[in-house]
Amino acid sequence: MKHIKEILRVSLPLVASTASYTVLTFTDRMFLSWYSPEAIAASVPAMALSFAMICFFMGTGQYVSVLIAQFYGARQNDDLARSFWQGIYFSLLSGVVLLLLIPLGLLIIDYSGHSAAVIVQEKAYFEVLMYGAGLVVMVNVLATYYSGRGRTNVVMWISFLGAAINIVLNYILIFGKLGFPEMGIKGAGLATVLANLSIILVY
Repeated sequence: MKHIKEILRVSLPLVASTASYTVLTFTDRMFLSWYSPEAIAASVPAMALSFAMICFFMGTGQYVSVLIAQFYGARQNDDLARSFWQGIYFSLLSGVVLLLLIPLGLLIIDYSGHSAAVIVQEKAYFEVLMYGAGLVVMVNVLATYYSGRGRTNVVMWISFLGAAINIVLNYILIFGKLGFPEMGIKGAGLATVLANLSIILVY
C-alpha cells in the first residue's frame, strides 16, 4: 500500500500537468472559434503539423528525466548536472533544426487541399508555433529536473501557470484588447509561444 501511495504521489501531478496542455490547446481553439470559422478550421491541422515535427525532439529531451532519476538516487550530483545541461544544449540545437523545418511544413500545407482562405491562416499559425518550437523542447527538458527527482508537484503548478497565462494572452492578442493590435490566429500562436517562454523563466 505504501508503494501505491508513492506511485500516486509522483504520477498524479504529471497526469494533471498533461491535462493542463489539453486545456491550453482547447482554449486556443475556443477563442479562435469565436474569432472566425477560417481561424478555427486552420488551427487544428496547423497545430497537429507543428506537434508532429516537435514530438521527436520533445520526447528525446524528456528522456533526461530517466538519467536525472538514476543519478539522483545514486547521489551522483555531478553526473546529474551534466545530464541536465546536455538536455538544455539538445533543446537549443533542436530549436535550430525545427526552424529549418518550417519551409517543409509550409509546403505540406500548400498540398493539403484546403481552401485558400484556410491555408493562409494555417501558414500564419504554423509559422508562429514553429518559431517557438525550441521553447517547447526546453520546457520539457527543464521539467525533467523536477520530475526526475520526484518533485512532480512543481511541474504541475508551473504547467497550470503556463496554461493560465496562455488563456489571458489569447484573449488579449487574438481580439486586440488592452491597447494591443488585433492579431487573430497569429495572436493565438504568439500567446502559446509567450506562455512557454514564461514557463521557462519560472523554471
